[in-house]
Amino acid sequence: LADVYRGSRQPVPKPLLRPCCKGFECIILRLIVSSSILSFFYLFATNKLGCDFIF
Repeated sequence: LADVYRGSRQPVPKPLLRPCCKGFECIILRLIVSSSILSFFYLFATNKLGCDFIF
């Protein structure tokens, strides 16, 4: 999944993401750094624990 996401048009700025985040804080961070609503739901659905798999 990480390789698939890296191949997306607009990669997520890594400095804005931390290895792990919890609850609404993680959702807000994802909304800010997501290039679109679909990418947000993709990250949220593929990583239910709230840890960024791109690291």
